[in-house]
Amino acid sequence: MTAIAPRRTRPSHDRTPSAAIRVAVTDTPVAIRRQLEECVGRMDGIALVDQRATTSPGGADLVILDVDARDEQLSRLRALSRTTRVVALVDPHAPGVVVRAVHAGAVGCLARGRVDADELVRAVHEVVAGGSWVSPSVAPTLLELIRTGVPDTVEPARPDSMTDREAEILSLIARGMSNTAIAGLLVISEKTVKNHINRAYAKLGVESREQAIATWTGAVPDEVAVAA
Repeated sequence: MTAIAPRRTRPSHDRTPSAAIRVAVTDTPVAIRRQLEECVGRMDGIALVDQRATTSPGGADLVILDVDARDEQLSRLRALSRTTRVVALVDPHAPGVVVRAVHAGAVGCLARGRVDADELVRAVHEVVAGGSWVSPSVAPTLLELIRTGVPDTVEPARPDSMTDREAEILSLIARGMSNTAIAGLLVISEKTVKNHINRAYAKLGVESREQAIATWTGAVPDEVAVAA
């Protein structure tokens, strides 16, 4: 990753020290976190807070979180986004991760390994002011997803035991996506997709793709589903 050159900059509006923007960097690789923390710590009007501040509401105005294809990272993003604004560090060449980060609540996406000080300070101020931010190298990925019509992941009522990943895959199946397409979108193997599908079938009490779609979308009453 190219080192982030420290840059002192003034915010777009005056802030007292007590009103400084509080930024936490969490769940990122050590080298990247240190570079981001050093950069943020040198910015005027921005206060770097310990990543432990993310565990309490109001502890940070903005959280920078590294996001990959792992369920736990997306669950973490989803939980954080309920109480603060979250900017995700993503691989710009992994469209499935980018779209899942946005679905999980990210209001900004920065390209992992390509963030410089100028972009970082603009992103912080834009997001805290209520806007959003997408790195130039991530934007083409989002535009391509829009052009190719990647379906929204709608999540109906589901069994308590069903995981977020299983629910997501069921929603994609209901939109007509094949296992191969789902694997590509979510950046996982096709075998992993099949494993999730089999577990989801068992939790829905169905035995086929058609039954799963009908039950998941409510196209037919749940009681007609075939027990697993």
